[in-house]
Amino acid sequence: MPQFTTTDMNVAEIVCNGTVAAGGSEAKVSTSVWYFRRTGIILPVDPAHVESAFQTAIAIPLTNFLNARYTQANNQCRIINDATQPYKQVSRAVAGQVAGDSMSTIECAYMLMRPAIRGKGIKGSKHLYPLSETQTTIGTSDILNAGAMTLFGLLATAVLAGFTDSDGNVWVPTIFSRPKVSQTKRNPTKIIVNDVASILLNKRVAKMKKRYVKSVY
Repeated sequence: MPQFTTTDMNVAEIVCNGTVAAGGSEAKVSTSVWYFRRTGIILPVDPAHVESAFQTAIAIPLTNFLNARYTQANNQCRIINDATQPYKQVSRAVAGQVAGDSMSTIECAYMLMRPAIRGKGIKGSKHLYPLSETQTTIGTSDILNAGAMTLFGLLATAVLAGFTDSDGNVWVPTIFSRPKVSQTKRNPTKIIVNDVASILLNKRVAKMKKRYVKSVY
């Protein structure tokens, strides 16, 4: 069994879990997964402290952008360099801050995260929902309006800035290259990441068909 030291524990996975209240059919789960790499390798690492810093720096701008139909349930954080480390789960209860009618669950905002290098399989993205009807304008209903893009931009700026946890570790956003590149199921792991250099925000309202709710007859 490998013995992990502080210098080995460098990449955090944070799973932000929430629910989207039923709007006539069923409620839906809303999950976004984020990866951050710490820039130094000397200080101790505590997933609970990483989660707390993430909540303030990233989750709050995220909920500020989402419709009130959304409620954050919890964050789960672990350092993925150790395949055996369990998630540290912290309960949260933060509602989306944009009032008014929600768009359909299949409609979302698309964020493209790019590294500083080119290559296959090293881009990241987020499909965030639920959005609000007020975040588009009549006549341009396929496009997020200025108010929505301001909130979306604040989230992107927060992600790019990263955060510092209470132990003094500085965490920057990174793109985790999953299998067939990385290996996380057993120790010793092989973790391949590329730091996020830029974020592109799509003004068009995107769609994800897998988020359809059940039919109602």
